[in-house]
Amino acid sequence: MANSENKVLTEKELADVLGLSVWTVRGMRLKEGCPHFTVGSRIFYRLETVLAWISSREQSQQIQEPAAQEFGRIRQIR
Repeated sequence: MANSENKVLTEKELADVLGLSVWTVRGMRLKEGCPHFTVGSRIFYRLETVLAWISSREQSQQIQEPAAQEFGRIRQIR
């Protein structure tokens, strides 16, 4: 039996797995480059690849956060 993460999903199925709307998944594909492939005119996602893509985006955001925290500190003016 195939690994559940190696599963191929439609946009609706991926949205259900991730707990997102279909429109959000579609926006991730069109605007942010979420990995997908097509068969004919149908769009599919491999769950393993999408989860790795999300993880890499999460890690890159964590690396950028410390620099962003330098701005916006509240300080007392005397």
